[in-house]
Amino acid sequence: MPQSPSRNPYRRLRRLVGRTFFGLPFDGTLGWTLQRPAEGPSIDIVRFGACETREAELSHTVNTPIGWPRYLADQLGRHGIGVGWQSIWTWNLGDFPKTPEELWKRRRRHRGQPDLVLIQAGGWHAIRHVLGFSPRVLGLRENVGVWLGRGVRPAWRGLSVWLQVVGRLPAYQGTRELEEFLDLARQEWPDAQFAIQELLEPALAGMCDPKRVQQINDDLRALAERRGIGWVPRPDLGTGMRLRCANGVNLNRRGSELAARHYARWILDNVAIEGGEALAEDGRPPLVAQASPQVTTHAPHE
Repeated sequence: MPQSPSRNPYRRLRRLVGRTFFGLPFDGTLGWTLQRPAEGPSIDIVRFGACETREAELSHTVNTPIGWPRYLADQLGRHGIGVGWQSIWTWNLGDFPKTPEELWKRRRRHRGQPDLVLIQAGGWHAIRHVLGFSPRVLGLRENVGVWLGRGVRPAWRGLSVWLQVVGRLPAYQGTRELEEFLDLARQEWPDAQFAIQELLEPALAGMCDPKRVQQINDDLRALAERRGIGWVPRPDLGTGMRLRCANGVNLNRRGSELAARHYARWILDNVAIEGGEALAEDGRPPLVAQASPQVTTHAPHE
């Protein structure tokens, strides 16, 4: 008589090994949302992108807290502006919704049209890899990074050198699928403003290929200019590791705060805020002010 799976020692061991080495914890960052306030000046933002919103001090893991969007809401709140927020996971430039039904399903129809659509996608095409991006590989990376603790920083420096020698880049075929998404989204959300965020500059050349990052940014900026939509320059965070986690890309708390201040300033200067006229009348901080001295922007071709 065959043993049940629960009593089979081999299967139990295999499940234990799978959970220990390859299991992924619940990703709370992915579903982090803010509901637009019912009263007062406000802006409802939907962002399409991957894990650039995580705040990571050491290792890039899925159980890190939400980063710059949380501080963005705080910054705009100081100007009397409430924020609605939703991030729709877009792993790469081919991962955008393809139909109106898919767009509204991922948006959640009850939330209605957003005021601002931010697109922060494309960085995946610049990531060097050896084993690919299967769920088991991502789970192994996740768990090893946690187990290493503070040792993950020197480990990533060594891995960065190795990846420059043996790492491969994912395929990159331009922005055609993003353009198709823009056609779809602008038809479904005719009153929304659209903007593309410039990809962050990597601090470790092994994790992301700087030349590929620049190529993608050049293509994204050309697309924004061609379509007449907003272009959000990246915050000037330097190329050192002080504001980043171990992989040299994702931002730590201080980096996330500075990025939020930069993005908030861009929104205040470039986006129409529903009910924003009341701010000046009430004597609260105006929607347009001088640029923050702590964070500066630069042209992407500098």
